[in-house]
Amino acid sequence: MRSYIDVVILTGSLYLGFRELLAMHQRWLQEEYSRDIQCLKPESTDEKIGSKFDDDP
Repeated sequence: MRSYIDVVILTGSLYLGFRELLAMHQRWLQEEYSRDIQCLKPESTDEKIGSKFDDDP
């Protein structure tokens, strides 16, 4: 009976460790995604580009 309880405790702790690992992985993916989005944002807007060409005759 003692070994069954040990197996249940070990399985539970592995499950909780796995959940924590998944949560950490999700946070890492979200940080990477937000970094990628920030890199894709243009530094100048379309209005600034359009106004440059409007001044030329």
